[in-house]
Amino acid sequence: MLVLFRAALAGLIAFYLPYQQQEMATRLPPIHDIITNINNPAALVAIVPLRAGAPNPPEYGGGETAQLQTEDYSDIMSQIYVQPQADVFTVVTEVVVGW
Repeated sequence: MLVLFRAALAGLIAFYLPYQQQEMATRLPPIHDIITNINNPAALVAIVPLRAGAPNPPEYGGGETAQLQTEDYSDIMSQIYVQPQADVFTVVTEVVVGW
């Protein structure tokens, strides 16, 4: 009986996690490029050649995209650091490389 319960629980978890993600995806607008600064979006440079032929453009959509992002992804914002940019870059690089 315990094995059956554990199997049912594992099946429920295996179903629920993707289901939850799908439900969230249907409630939010399909924005492929969410940025932290809608007023001054960073220009993508190095990635552009790698995205040749991609279905989504590398430029930030602005306008309606910015409005939808502001309404539905309001928790995404820029992080301001008081440390010098070089120090922040070093720490971020260490985190990314170690990840």
